[in-house]
Amino acid sequence: MSEPALQGSDKRSATEQSRYGEHYYKHDCGLLPYERNEHWSRFFGAVADAIVRELRPRTVLDVGCAMGFLVEELRIRGVEAWGVDVSEYAIDHVHSSVAEFCAVSSAANEVLPDRFPTSFDLVTCVEVLEHLGDEDVLRALINLTKHADRLLFSSSPEDYTEATHLNVKPPDEWSARLAALGMWRNLDLDASFLTPWAAVYDRHEPVPPELVAAYERTYVLQGREIRALRAEALRRHSDDVRSSLAHDAALADVAITDLEQQLESTRQRLLEAELATLASRDHSIGAEATAGQLRAKANRLETELLQAHLETEQRDSRIGDLLEQIEGMQVVVDHRDALLDSETWKVGAAILSPLRLLRRGRIGKPPS
Repeated sequence: MSEPALQGSDKRSATEQSRYGEHYYKHDCGLLPYERNEHWSRFFGAVADAIVRELRPRTVLDVGCAMGFLVEELRIRGVEAWGVDVSEYAIDHVHSSVAEFCAVSSAANEVLPDRFPTSFDLVTCVEVLEHLGDEDVLRALINLTKHADRLLFSSSPEDYTEATHLNVKPPDEWSARLAALGMWRNLDLDASFLTPWAAVYDRHEPVPPELVAAYERTYVLQGREIRALRAEALRRHSDDVRSSLAHDAALADVAITDLEQQLESTRQRLLEAELATLASRDHSIGAEATAGQLRAKANRLETELLQAHLETEQRDSRIGDLLEQIEGMQVVVDHRDALLDSETWKVGAAILSPLRLLRRGRIGKPPS
C-alpha cells in the first residue's frame, strides 16, 4: 500500500509524487507488481468478503487506497466505500466504476474531499502508516479515529528493507497510541484475514473489569490454541517419526535384498571368472608347449640353414678351384694348339717324323 496522501494545498511535492509513481507500484510492493491482475483481485475480494462477514459495515473509508481495489470490491458487495491516497499515479489508475469515490487526499489532513461523507461505519488503513514521517503520524492517527468508531488497522512490524518505510513499529506500540485516542483493540475479532498482525479497534470507554476479562479471555483462548497446536505438532511429529522409521525399515529391507542379490550376482561372476581363468591358464599352457615346439623347430631349421650355408660356401670354393684349373688347362691347350699350328712345329715334326718311326721300329723292316 502507498502512503496516505495530503489533500488540496497540502499535496506532496513532485519529488514525493515521483516516489509513489509507476516504479514504486511495479517494483516496490512485493514480489508481484501492484496492478490490476488476478492475484490482487483475488486478495482484495477475499478481504472484502471477510469485512462484510465479520464487521458488517454499510460505509467504509479506505485510507491509502492505492488504485482503489478494496473500494471496488466492497462496492461490488453493496458497501458504500470511499478511498484516499497520496499517489496521483495510483488514483489515475482507479477503475472507472469507482473513480468518483477515490481521491488524492491525506490522513494527515483534517478535511476530506468535499464530495466525501464526514463519518463512516468503518475506516480501513492497510500497510500505510509505516510510510509516514514522525510529524505526520500523530495527525494521521487522530484523523483515522475521528471519522469512525471502528478501525481496521494493519502496519508492517518488521519490513525495514523497504526504502519508503519510515515508521516501522510493533503492533503493541500502535495499540498503545490508539488507546490513548480512545480506540481499544477488539480482542474478540480476528483480523488475520488481512495480515497476521492486523487488528480491529473500537471506540469505547473500557471498564477495568471488562477489559481484564477480555484480555483474560483472549489469553486463555490463545493458550488453549497454543497447547492444542503443540499437542497436534507432537502427535504429527510422533506419526512422522513412526512413519519415517517404518519407511526407513522398508528401505533397509529393500536395500538388504538388493545387496544380497548383488552379492549372489558377484559370486556368480566370480565363479565364471575363475572358470575362465582356469580355461585361460590351460590354453596358456598349451600355447607355451606349442611355442616350445615351434622354438625347437626354429632352432633346428636355423642349424640346418647354417649347415646349408657352410656346404654352399664349400661347394662354391670347390667350383672356384675347378674353374681355376679349367682356366689353367685351357691356357695349356691354347698354347699347344698355337704351337701345333705354327710353321716351326710343322717343320720340326717333318724332320722328326723318321726318327719317331725309327724308334717305333718301322724303319729298316721290309714291307710285309
